[in-house]
Amino acid sequence: MQSGLFFNNMNFKKLLQMKIANILIYLEWIEIRPRRTFTALVLFMSYLKEFKKFSSLTDWQVLKYPCIFDRKEMSGYFGEYFFQDLYVAKRIIELDPKRHIDVGSRVDGFIAHLACVRKVEVLDIRPVTATVDGICFHQIDISKISEDWHGVADCVSCLHTLEHFGLGRYGDKINPDGWKDGLNALHRILKMGGIFWLSVPIGMERVEFNAHRIFAPQTISNFAENIGLNLVEFAFLDYDKIIISSDINSDFSRLANVKYSLGIYKFIKG
Repeated sequence: MQSGLFFNNMNFKKLLQMKIANILIYLEWIEIRPRRTFTALVLFMSYLKEFKKFSSLTDWQVLKYPCIFDRKEMSGYFGEYFFQDLYVAKRIIELDPKRHIDVGSRVDGFIAHLACVRKVEVLDIRPVTATVDGICFHQIDISKISEDWHGVADCVSCLHTLEHFGLGRYGDKINPDGWKDGLNALHRILKMGGIFWLSVPIGMERVEFNAHRIFAPQTISNFAENIGLNLVEFAFLDYDKIIISSDINSDFSRLANVKYSLGIYKFIKG
């Protein structure tokens, strides 16, 4: 009897822990972060002590401007965007295309790298109000792109963007085939013989609504081939380095069974 009660209590505790964990996840989704708030309170108490001490040691006017998390964080963030942006930017700079058009890639990383040495045009569904030398912004819904944009670019890039098309996250219409429409539009922008750089999350195929899709690597290459884009190179992120595949079919099969990775595709049109 006591043994059964013990296991019932254990099951109740596990169930309660799971429910609390789920509630915390839901709260984070709506930008309420109890863990971070608690940590902030602890760090803020230390900040007040240091503020009082520093103020007593100087004749300067000292105002409160707490930056309480910086001491706990790494010096810079070296995530997948950092590595993909450097890798693809270097390759495009080496290629030096006459006209390069980007769709939706990170402006304060990849686009900034390119703009240091060349002109780049950026198409995005969201508005951009800044004026930056070397960057020409166009607010365009890529799924509704006009014929004026057909066959105009020697090189096109779309990094960590296609996975969002059709999920409504950035104000676009809900469309389960949005990524296909987007890939078709990207293909149309490119000149015959032009180079197309694409990166997307890869792994066990699924939609994590409305954040992004995760593609099986073969899904992208199969659809691209059907619309006239020939895969000439595939690379993927392995922790902190980009690996160029020497056996694409083998890597496709292996990476289709991981939870998450990043795939970088180089296509040629025609």
